[in-house]
Amino acid sequence: MLRFVVLLAVVLPVTASAISAQPTEWLERMSRAGTAVNYQGEFVFVRGDLVRHMGVVHTVDSKGVQEKIYSVDGPAVEMTIGNQPGQQYADSIASRERGFAGSESGLLSSRIHESFVFSRFPPQLLSRLTSLYEISLGGEDRVANHFVQIVELTPLDSYRFGLKLWLEKETALLLKAAMIDAQNNILEQFSYSRIAIEPATNGDVSRLQPTEASKSTEVGAGSSEWEVTNAPLGFKLHSVNRYPAMPAGNVDHLIYTDGMAMVSVFVEPPGQKGTSGNGAVRLGVVNAVVGNVASRQVTVMGEVPEATLQMMLDSVTPVNTLQ
Repeated sequence: MLRFVVLLAVVLPVTASAISAQPTEWLERMSRAGTAVNYQGEFVFVRGDLVRHMGVVHTVDSKGVQEKIYSVDGPAVEMTIGNQPGQQYADSIASRERGFAGSESGLLSSRIHESFVFSRFPPQLLSRLTSLYEISLGGEDRVANHFVQIVELTPLDSYRFGLKLWLEKETALLLKAAMIDAQNNILEQFSYSRIAIEPATNGDVSRLQPTEASKSTEVGAGSSEWEVTNAPLGFKLHSVNRYPAMPAGNVDHLIYTDGMAMVSVFVEPPGQKGTSGNGAVRLGVVNAVVGNVASRQVTVMGEVPEATLQMMLDSVTPVNTLQ
């Protein structure tokens, strides 16, 4: 059973390093916060007419990062992740594997989890961001009775959305986030209503085995039978996984990221459960485009503009001759 200790109900003093930190330094601290603190709380996730009240328990110990996200109201949604942070980042979209992708509650769970996991992206990806986003400090605010620093990421092109992040002053933990389009409309937002934070007792995060929810085999970029040859600037292949979909064949899953936004490319035998046909589709709370390449059904999904998804779908190409 996961263990947690509630933070004393006091506001911690702001450190001098937090006051002087530059925007990219805040993001670096944010990327480490998930392995430095334990926390539990409740947050509200909003996208369009969809409003969900969710709970989270997050602990770090000698076994790694353990996280449970669950619904407080509405359809039953629960997601339990136990892994090292880098693998969490790669596995966040893996919960959309076939059989799960047709479930709106499953996609909601996946999307909410991504809202947390992107804040713990591998720090080496930070180097890309300054060429893709204008990163600036906003004002200061309070979220869930914690003082926060606002960090804004404004895209330098039309292939990604903007982000506004509210980071807890002492730990840089992400307490609120908003995804914003070119017209400054809020597309998606989550915000804690309450959260208790304490330092992790063991900072030595060891590698864990992938959870049952992912059940994938990482095949490596060099072993992939598929590639996206024309992705927008900054989007690089992050990982390739393969899921069994017997008897029709395997599902290949490629994850591309620019360091903030993530796009998932599924290549599967035709006629699998989930999406079908061609063109733009809506999978619960997720944007997607679907097409056919070399007798395979290809689904490209992610929280980016539709033009980005379509550009990547149009350039999905088989690397080797398929059997």
